Amino acid sequence: MSAAADLIYEHGVERTSLDDVMAASGVSKSQLYHYFADKDALVLEVIAFQTGRVLDSQKPHLGALDSFRAGGTRLSGSVETRKTRAAHWDRSLTS
Repeated sequence: MSAAADLIYEHGVERTSLDDVMAASGVSKSQLYHYFADKDALVLEVIAFQTGRVLDSQKPHLGALDSFRAGGTRLSGSVETRKTRAAHWDRSLTS
């Protein structure tokens, strides 16, 4: 799964073939098709895999939140900070 996720990240879904995945992961065609009916099924699993990676990496931060509202507040603050930085960056480029 990791090899497929890496290839899709690097090349995109359209430019990643099942042959690429087989070569990168070292699995045979029969093994790949045993678990995935087609490329769409593999892509759905890659999405789930990558979602798991992101959530696992955020567990320490998510565990510190005491409510869903706190998470929204934290996210809103992060978005506002990024907007402020982007605006500052835009001003510095046009000055």
